[in-house]
Parts: sequence; C-alpha cells; structure tokens
Amino acid sequence: MSYTLAQLSDRFHEEFDRAKGEFSAIVFNIWKILGEELGYQVKPSTVEKEYLVDLCWIYDAPDKRWMELALESELSKYAIKGIFEDFNKLLDIKAYTKVGIFYPSMFRKQDVLKAIANAISSQEIKYPKEQYLIIFIIDYKKQRKPSNMVEITSYQINLNGEITKLRESNVRAEL
Repeated sequence: MSYTLAQLSDRFHEEFDRAKGEFSAIVFNIWKILGEELGYQVKPSTVEKEYLVDLCWIYDAPDKRWMELALESELSKYAIKGIFEDFNKLLDIKAYTKVGIFYPSMFRKQDVLKAIANAISSQEIKYPKEQYLIIFIIDYKKQRKPSNMVEITSYQINLNGEITKLRESNVRAEL
C-alpha cells in the first residue's frame, strides 16, 4: 500500500491518455481503480453518495481507520472561485494524500498554482505526513491544433508551499 506522488501522477497521465468516454467519469474511474489496486475501500462506490469529498480512499480495519487519499475536482472550466471552494475542502480534511484536479485558464495557471501553494503554507494546523498533488488540465482549444488536445500538468506541493513539477503531457480529450 505504498506509493509516491510521482507514481500517482505518472499513472494518472498514462491512464488518462488511454481512456475513452465522458471526461469526469474517466478522471474518477482512474482514481477508483488505483485505490482498489492498492487495497483501499474507495468512496463513493457506484451506489453511494459523495463521502466528505468527491472521492477518497479509506483504510478500514477492525482496529484502525483512516483516510489515505482525498480528491476534489472542479470540472467547470476556468471558475477560479469554484477551484478554491473545492480546494479548501482539501485543506480542512484529514488525509495523508490530498489530490486536487482543476481546470484553470491557461493565462491564470501560474497565479492559481501560487495561490494554492500559499494556502497550503499558511495553514495553522498541518499534519506532518500530508502531501498535496495538484493536477491542472488546460484546454488549448482556441490556441492549438488539433482542437482535441489538452495539457495535463502535475505538481507536488509540500507544507512549506514549495512546488515541484512532476510531469506534463499533452493528450487527446474533449472537455
């Protein structure tokens, strides 16, 4: 049940590039499969409502229970306010790994990334083992051809707000 943020980032990029279907379903299905492969209970299941966040991995044994991963995704294009409404849930929840998948405007990408890093570093209550994986999906439809390409960029942000770019790729997708 061990993984690094770089490994999670790589798997997301690889699976996204191969996947077909409705966009948000692809995103959530990738994380559902990863969690199950690692032996976690994934919530929500196909029959449950959302449990605290859009998706989470739970370790649940008779004598122990914790949230391993909490994921929030803001699918509305370029809604900066919406990004932070969802990102704030990650700041508030107790989980080892916190994943945010957001769709900022390409012109605001760096501003959003810096604001997220600042929000992480300025938190008063921090769990020393928590880690953040932020994934931006940028639709360059108006600037780049072919029009069905998107850019996916993954970043690791530590508790001090230090940003490490993990991976960037261009994949075919319809947003």
